[in-house]
Amino acid sequence: MAEMKLKGANIRFLEAKVFGGGKVVNINYNDVAGSNIYFAKEYLKKFNIPIIAKDIGNDYGRKIYLCSGGRVYLQKIKNYQGVYYNEK
Repeated sequence: MAEMKLKGANIRFLEAKVFGGGKVVNINYNDVAGSNIYFAKEYLKKFNIPIIAKDIGNDYGRKIYLCSGGRVYLQKIKNYQGVYYNEK
């Protein structure tokens, strides 16, 4: 936020679109996705930035495409299979 202010942004006019936080990995001991959603909402609330669109949580991943005019194209990725790569 500080960087945006330095570049001349007036945060009174900002709006947010929030995507992600899908629980795509089956881990029972840590809710990283939920923590990320909570952080994003609280951070925006702190600066009084309204959320005008969102697709958060659930059990799928997302691909986000930023389009012209502030539009966003969202592709939901269901049945996500993670792939591990070992460095050698």
